[in-house]
Amino acid sequence: MKNLKKWYINLSIQRKILYCTLGVALVVLLASSVSQYMSAFSIVTEQTRKQSAGVVNELSVNLDHYFDMVRNSFEYIANNNTVQEELESDEPYKSDGTELYSYYSRSGQIRRLLLQGYTSIYMNDIQLYGYNGANHLLANNHEINENTAQT
Repeated sequence: MKNLKKWYINLSIQRKILYCTLGVALVVLLASSVSQYMSAFSIVTEQTRKQSAGVVNELSVNLDHYFDMVRNSFEYIANNNTVQEELESDEPYKSDGTELYSYYSRSGQIRRLLLQGYTSIYMNDIQLYGYNGANHLLANNHEINENTAQT
């Protein structure tokens, strides 16, 4: 410390002013940098929070729309007269397999209803199953459809 003081006293006035000016400038620069960093950090944090809240809100609206759409599809299928007949009968409609895809058979009508309510974008498969043993499946996976058709 003594050597530093002696060194400073032996400097010319021009060098003393230069070092003092550099010291003050460095302190001001450091203080303004910290201040700007804190300000930018606050702004970025607030904007990130607002954007995240917007994304979560949009996701919530999209999920509500999706669930409403699925619920409406299910209500449409469930309240159909042909489906109600199938579910209320003591025995499910049985065919020899020739009428499976017939347009006018009950199975064909139920298959068309399931197809109307089904969207491959939102659902992988849709199945109507009744306590009386009625089982109707419409699936994206062909293996599932083939296994169900055989049983």
